[in-house]
Amino acid sequence: IRTTSDERDIVLVLDTSGSMSGTPLEETKKASVKFVNTILEEDASIGVVTYDDKAEQLSDFSVNKNHLRQIVTGISDGGGTNIGDGLAKAKSMLDKSQARKKMIVLMSDGEPNQGKEGEELITNYKNHVAGVLQPYETRVILYK
Repeated sequence: IRTTSDERDIVLVLDTSGSMSGTPLEETKKASVKFVNTILEEDASIGVVTYDDKAEQLSDFSVNKNHLRQIVTGISDGGGTNIGDGLAKAKSMLDKSQARKKMIVLMSDGEPNQGKEGEELITNYKNHVAGVLQPYETRVILYK
């Protein structure tokens, strides 16, 4: 049984800060489930990191849809918005990955209010940014 992909590892980084309470978190859960269902049809494995005041790795890389769906539908909100900690945890996971392609997909409702902000936040990632979208949209950061 295949548990990970050799082709592509993706870390789904989800904002679970207090500002995500209610509709934003429910929409994030829906988008995450859709992402898992779609991406796992390709040769990819997905890891899950959440962040509020601090980041937490909820799942290592997996191709198990049921496991990943259960993880993302079980998240809850609370705390501040430390995007930098979430990105650092995702980068750490990808640093250990042997996959050919490595990506971070960030779902957030906005800007950090804890930890690094602005240029300081993206310094380690600016060569990997594929696109920065408005709040409530998915931000995709390519990791090379």
